Amino acid sequence: MLPIRPRPAALVLLLATAGYHAAVPLIARATASPSIGLIAIHDLRGRGEASPLAGQTVTTSGIVTAITADGFFLQAPDDEADDDSATSEGIFVLIGGAPPARATPGNALIVTDRLSLLAPAGEVDRPPVTVISGVVGVTLVSTGHELPEAVALGRADLDRADAGDRLARREGMRVRIDVLAVSSPTEGVVNQAAARSVSTGVFFGVPPEVRRPEVLRVDSAGQPGATPLELTTGATVRGLVGPLRFTAGAYTLVADAAPPATVTGLRAATPVPSALPDEFTVASFDLDRFFDDSADPDVGEPVLTAAAFDRRLDKASLAIRHVMRSPDIIGVQEVENLATLQRLAERVNADATADGEANPVYMAFLEEGNDPSGLDVGFLVKAARAVVDDVAAAGRDATFVDPTDQGPDVLFHHPPLVLGARVAAPRGPAAPLSVIVGQMWPGSVPVDPAGRARERARRRAQAEFMSDLVESRLATRPDERIVMVGDFDGLASGGTRAIAGFADLASTLPPAERYSYRAGGIGEVREHVLAGRNLFPRLRGLRFARNGADFPESLRNDPTRPERVSDHDMPVAYFRFERADLALTAIVKPNPVARGDLVSYTLLVTNQGPDDAVRVQVSDTLPDAAGFEAVSVPAGWSCTTPPVEASGALTCAAASLAAHTSRTVIVGARVACSARDALLSSSAVARASTADPDPANGAAIASVRVAGPPGPGCGAGASPRP
Repeated sequence: MLPIRPRPAALVLLLATAGYHAAVPLIARATASPSIGLIAIHDLRGRGEASPLAGQTVTTSGIVTAITADGFFLQAPDDEADDDSATSEGIFVLIGGAPPARATPGNALIVTDRLSLLAPAGEVDRPPVTVISGVVGVTLVSTGHELPEAVALGRADLDRADAGDRLARREGMRVRIDVLAVSSPTEGVVNQAAARSVSTGVFFGVPPEVRRPEVLRVDSAGQPGATPLELTTGATVRGLVGPLRFTAGAYTLVADAAPPATVTGLRAATPVPSALPDEFTVASFDLDRFFDDSADPDVGEPVLTAAAFDRRLDKASLAIRHVMRSPDIIGVQEVENLATLQRLAERVNADATADGEANPVYMAFLEEGNDPSGLDVGFLVKAARAVVDDVAAAGRDATFVDPTDQGPDVLFHHPPLVLGARVAAPRGPAAPLSVIVGQMWPGSVPVDPAGRARERARRRAQAEFMSDLVESRLATRPDERIVMVGDFDGLASGGTRAIAGFADLASTLPPAERYSYRAGGIGEVREHVLAGRNLFPRLRGLRFARNGADFPESLRNDPTRPERVSDHDMPVAYFRFERADLALTAIVKPNPVARGDLVSYTLLVTNQGPDDAVRVQVSDTLPDAAGFEAVSVPAGWSCTTPPVEASGALTCAAASLAAHTSRTVIVGARVACSARDALLSSSAVARASTADPDPANGAAIASVRVAGPPGPGCGAGASPRP
């Protein structure tokens, strides 16, 4: 026997770290549960959710199939397996540290210790996990054995709609997955100060074409000598083999180092479309703890090296310019201070110029908040397109009642920031816009009940504050156009409080595209764009710049690629500028007309929409052989005209013309007596300050033929134009 006696306290700490708590006591008293002899692994596990031998000291034997950092897997040889598919032939031996040298794959061992049930923390619908823990003794029986054949996991094992929790039957055994679609990329551990990460090799995937698939966790680096698989969401992995274990809240395949699995379908960042000339864009960018290389003695935040901060600036610049397509207004979250954001703006502007792109002339705006680590929200505004009128923080001093002690607590760590701006249109008036950036997400969810209760109360109070803020602004200015960007989970679809007349634009996307963050194989929207009802007619759509959620953490280390500067994707909303299609028709009567007679030009201007036209003008140029007499216009219109009996241009104007309405301008003129048989043409045009998508249909020509003998206006004593 090789005695191995880990400290009980260390083992309990390990279990907590792995997401377990003991369903039965882990360490028995000296007089309790004596060993009951050598028992086959399938008898240890039993057919039910809990082993009938739980809590007893047991002795079993098997072949080591794999080792990990905290124990090893033991499985019965194929020729000792029973014929019951409802029992597992494998078990995990939880040591709490590195396994002994005798626990080498291919070695046959006899193991003695207590059989324990570990309940996955927070997984109330999962059965407890059966393990051998705190090993008392390990005996080496023989070496060089073939590993048991891996059992293929098929549809019956992986479709929870049909089978429930069938994977429990395979727990501890070697299994094989022929095809797995990656649903969350490879994870890693981030070193903030170095702006680098170390891959854990862990990713999540689902079997394709399964109705309700079990989300599988794969640890591609969990065995000695294994190389982490660096995978993107959507990649396909074939030929995964290794023992199955329930840990970290999921069934986990601990992949064998050899033979390596094959991978296809890796992807790169997916940019959003470039905005059209008649569009402006508003975006959100969670920059993921964007600290700089200067220490703040009042905060004690991570301080990056100069090289690390330069790398983060490089990646953020690439993401903004090439993946987000340089939006007009970007609401940013998790930036250390205004100086940090200004350096990012300067880098983006300089990189654009160096790469031959148009300089966006981004300007930074940020107000300090209440975050203990010094992170804030702010704006990057493209000064080449937008003019900022005002920026103000809201709720910096707001508090809520902490239910754990009934005292006041800070409502917002990152108080919302409100920006008033006007975005210049290619033609016509600038688009006035108010943008609110905020972050209601606390960053991490407390594990203790009191902490969770406090954060739930904070989120409810935050949602109420934001709703009241927006509704009070609209009560004062009902026509204010408001866009909200950032983490507004409590206000978005399914949140605790909604704002009347506002919509979460992610809801306009197909279900498969509604995510900005991935964890545990599941996508969710954490970056929101909410827009008010008066912006709905101008909404062209929402797209997510795919740059973070789908990519392995290891890409954080590559300054030449934009991916994984943050673990969040960036939503970009497209709005069109106001436009009004003015159509003009011109009719002249009578036709033909005699010399010296009156002729009327009827000009019908129609706003074919979709928006109201602002500062409308209808101009008409009379021919030389026609003299102005009079003009008739609707109420609210005014005109400038040539002198009576003179030719030339006249212009009639109105402050606005509503969409899908028409107005008529009638111009009276007298034909000159000198106009012999001729064709007289009048040119008219309708224009507005609002952009017109079809200027051609706003122009018209009305022609009248002069024919016959002179009219009465050219008789004796008449004084028409010669």
